[in-house]
Amino acid sequence: MKKALILSLVMSFFICNAVKAQGNTYQDKATLNLNEVPAVQNRQLADSLFLWQERIELHLDKTKVQPSDYVFFKAYLLTGPKRLRVSASEVLKVELLDDSGNLLKSQYHRIEDGMADGSFKIPKKLKTGNYFFRTYTQWMLNYGSEQLAKEKLFIGRGKGSAKGRAEEPIEVTAFPEGGHLVAGLKNRLVIKSATDHVTGLEILDESGNTVAPITSYGNIGTTIFEPKIGRSYYVAHGKQKIYKISQVERIGYTLQVNNLETDKAVVRVETSSERLGIPMILKGRSDDVTYFETKVDFQENTITQVEITKEEIPSGVLDVVLVDEADNIWAQRPLIVDREEFRITVSNLQSASNEGDQQTLLVKVTDAEGRPVETSLSVSLTAIEKGSKDLTASSFKSEVDKSFRNRRFADDLSLLASKLMGETTDFGNAKPMKEIRYGFQKGLDFFGQAYDLNENVLRNTRIQVAIFPEDQAIAEEVTTNSEGLFKLSALNFTGEAKVVFRTVGENTKEKLVKVVPYENETPPLEEDVQMESLEPSESKVVEKNVSRRTAADFLAEEEEGLINLDEVTLVADKTERKLAPSHYGITPSRTIIQNSEWPRTLPQMFLNLPGFNVVDLGGLNPRLVLPRSAGMGPLLWVIDGFPIEQTNSLRDIISIVPHTDVERIEILLGPSAAAYGSRAAGAVILIYTRSGSDEEYFSRKHTQLTYNGYHESLDFSSYKGETIPSFRKLKNNDATLYWNPNLDTDANGEARIRLAVPDAFNKFRLGIKAISQSGKRANVETLLSF
Repeated sequence: MKKALILSLVMSFFICNAVKAQGNTYQDKATLNLNEVPAVQNRQLADSLFLWQERIELHLDKTKVQPSDYVFFKAYLLTGPKRLRVSASEVLKVELLDDSGNLLKSQYHRIEDGMADGSFKIPKKLKTGNYFFRTYTQWMLNYGSEQLAKEKLFIGRGKGSAKGRAEEPIEVTAFPEGGHLVAGLKNRLVIKSATDHVTGLEILDESGNTVAPITSYGNIGTTIFEPKIGRSYYVAHGKQKIYKISQVERIGYTLQVNNLETDKAVVRVETSSERLGIPMILKGRSDDVTYFETKVDFQENTITQVEITKEEIPSGVLDVVLVDEADNIWAQRPLIVDREEFRITVSNLQSASNEGDQQTLLVKVTDAEGRPVETSLSVSLTAIEKGSKDLTASSFKSEVDKSFRNRRFADDLSLLASKLMGETTDFGNAKPMKEIRYGFQKGLDFFGQAYDLNENVLRNTRIQVAIFPEDQAIAEEVTTNSEGLFKLSALNFTGEAKVVFRTVGENTKEKLVKVVPYENETPPLEEDVQMESLEPSESKVVEKNVSRRTAADFLAEEEEGLINLDEVTLVADKTERKLAPSHYGITPSRTIIQNSEWPRTLPQMFLNLPGFNVVDLGGLNPRLVLPRSAGMGPLLWVIDGFPIEQTNSLRDIISIVPHTDVERIEILLGPSAAAYGSRAAGAVILIYTRSGSDEEYFSRKHTQLTYNGYHESLDFSSYKGETIPSFRKLKNNDATLYWNPNLDTDANGEARIRLAVPDAFNKFRLGIKAISQSGKRANVETLLSF
């Protein structure tokens, strides 16, 4: 009974989609029941949870930013095959990574109504170069790190950084649209760069003659040309050949697809004259299912066109394949099949008051039938540096009118390049996950391991936790497991908070609890990259040899008959134990730290110390032999700051100080020992005992730590007030003039944007994005000049 109920809940998530139209206004709503996912009672049902795959679409205000500036973002959470804008997760993690995948900074944001937005301040001291802005939910980790949403950021300052980039060679790859370069036919070539814009590239033959220019769409470009048999062709930058294109084939077929419409696509097929009269078949396949099959005849003409209707084809990626009657593949390419989209138009309203640089933009959203749409938009307008050559601004109206078709064309090229390169795309259907390792996160989590102030693990112990965010207090009680591990779940507060830990005890020292926090490891940028072993922290000193822990005890369900989630690796961020300060502030020549868990005897502590030797080790009269760097005078022993002048015998010191009470030994040689005068002409050996040095270690502050809750983002109006006066300094960098993650259209589908445009800029990048609950979307990305 319970199994059937759970299954019905999972399936109802995808079929419960009600769309209502009232009057002349399109209202797009999805009735969704997203109660917390219940515990799974058998593996077969658990495997069906792959249908809950979450994806994120990002909107950033800019992708070129300087240190100490802010990036503003909007994240849309899309779930399941239908890409509904809903999420069972309530926590979004945002990260800044370098190009090697090392974590530089992270923060958490709330997910509400399938969306999250906020600001992210770029650290001050970063080298100029490429970085990654990445966002994901905990549940998304089940599907692999390549599914996490990321955008490349260039972080640098002014002209210097641009010059540095220009001097670096461009690395590209190129692919024919149908898979083969065929002689005598019009072949579309797709060119992709992993890092750079492909502006200024062209096709050259082996003699260096220009064959065709390449049109740029960011880091993807395209061109059409007719290759000749026996000739070699290259992608070139400034007449410098940087990539050799695949070999030209004498006979074959080419495919060119026009996918600019949402309800249909047109496929242009061209054949070599040698293949005239041979019957061919054009098929559309997805996940081993054939959705259409059309016979293609070339009797007299070498070119034919086939129109594909998308109505009966599910959303995702469709492979268009040209085969002969023996099912041999001659050409193929992927095709995006997406749902009906909204349309956005933008017009520039002239200011009635002639206020000069004041501009008013009118944004209107309509559906396919032209009905106005009430929805929420995220809008950015960024001023582009004057020296930018990656895009060419045209008149306002013509650029906006072309934006919808240009974006679909660029998306199609992006899919084509990604599939031909074997990359994972976000256009495909749900990716099955191998195992469930992470659950849906309903709030912030805290993982920790508890110790007393003598570094003993507190096993199976009740711990009282007090959390003090601004203007509130939160009290929790947890019980550690046999390894001293515990978990706090569903924490819900914003900003920085102090966390205090206590347990039951007869005195203050026994009541104090020290906690080592743990976090999940940083996912790699790519699946074949090893995970980072530690989470970097800006406020804590990380020990070099911290062993990894697992969180099976944190995440496993305790109810009988339920499936335990598999282990998740966590890493510690443990602070070093503070030691008593050295006397007189003198830096010792040698330092020996006692092992608190396995204390060594005093003679043993001097073993393996370069230059030192212990005679009669284990005997009745052990003696310490000093290195040659020590002076010829007497040796002075100092215990907790008190010189022991009546003896210099190691045997006497052993009888005075139990080795279990020793915290560390410092050795002063040569000039360092001069502070103690002629009585220490040979050397000074300072012994610090636990009773003398642990006073600070037993301080209450060691039972406290700082925990960051949800990030408190900077409002754009506050950012604008700080940044506008310094626009002159930003003239060689992109500057955000307008950002609104939640701009609502009215009953007429309209919204107005009013802004001031500084004279220092003449190019502007406009970005508008909207995704409804049912997954319908609208998107504008274009370059304008006012």
